Amino acid sequence: MNIQKLVFIFSLGLFFCQNSRGQRALYVDQLDQILGDSIAEQQLFNYVQANNFQTLLLYSLHRVHITHDLTMRPSNTILADFIHRAKSQYRVTKVGAIGENTTFFQQVIQPYNTSRSLQTERFDLYNLEFEYWNTNSVDTGGYYCNTYLLPNQLPCTVNSAFGYYSTILNQLDTLTRASISPIEIETYIGWATASQLDTITRLVDRLRIHAYVNDPSIAYAYTASRLVDLRVDPTQTDLSIIFSAEPSFMQPWLLSNSMGQAEHIYQDSFRQRVVNNGLNLEGFTYFAYSHLPNIILPNRNLVASTKFFNIRATVNHIVIETTFPQYEVLIYDLLGRLQVHYPNSSPKQIAIQNLSKGIYLLVLRTGSNQETFQFIKN
Repeated sequence: MNIQKLVFIFSLGLFFCQNSRGQRALYVDQLDQILGDSIAEQQLFNYVQANNFQTLLLYSLHRVHITHDLTMRPSNTILADFIHRAKSQYRVTKVGAIGENTTFFQQVIQPYNTSRSLQTERFDLYNLEFEYWNTNSVDTGGYYCNTYLLPNQLPCTVNSAFGYYSTILNQLDTLTRASISPIEIETYIGWATASQLDTITRLVDRLRIHAYVNDPSIAYAYTASRLVDLRVDPTQTDLSIIFSAEPSFMQPWLLSNSMGQAEHIYQDSFRQRVVNNGLNLEGFTYFAYSHLPNIILPNRNLVASTKFFNIRATVNHIVIETTFPQYEVLIYDLLGRLQVHYPNSSPKQIAIQNLSKGIYLLVLRTGSNQETFQFIKN
């Protein structure tokens, strides 16, 4: 193997999380296809750990409920085990259930939480996803119009949809107050007026605001008007900016850059704007898992240095220099499969000659410090 073909990349994303206390969240789609598949679950968990996601937001729970009644034991144990593993083994601190109506949270998610005795098995977040601003869904013939507005004798308009949406938030507030464990309410926002944002922020703990752009350099400008409207009446509501890894949005940019770089670009713009005083930018959210595992984050440096580690390549090894006497070494492929693991050791070099050609994540961890690199083996 030619050493010029071994490429190292320092992942700025983990540096951001350590120094800015940022929270990184991941939308997990296709959960019904992952849950119960031991290989698919492990790939997801490895990917979550390697990329330092602290929050998981779960789609497809209604499909899971069809095959595994989530309201009672033992049929909901398959989900409880999944959430417990995420929290107890992979440094996930919060798991959220995504829904679009009160009935789902009231009749499925709340009974699920009540049935589980361990907090590590329960949901911590109720995430309402109801795109009241989306005229394609709200107007006559649209999904929200036919499913929610007309059956409740409401006109198919954006104002009517917002009224219905705010009613759900009020009902979730009542529901969570009756929960056996603390639950945060959050919602995803595309577009909203100042008046609508004023109503929403009084009812939720967190807003996830989309920045669906193809380059993070324009992401702040894309969200600025909504942040200005939020500043009209600052609250304690946390903010998380959503980046989409879909091909039509930031996936092409992420193919040659990193999540962390995108976060730093946005955060720098946010900090420079006086209008943001009083707003709590909690972190960033990524849509969605099915679009992310194959993203590569190259900077094309043969040598990488961070605060804690210096890394360089030889023909058959990765050479590690650090002052830490012991540290953990993990190497994952981009599907999240663990390839190499040295727990609590201090190897000065790691053999890579037996790895297949491909792109890998190198994770070095000691105590609360973690650094991630990425390399390509040809």
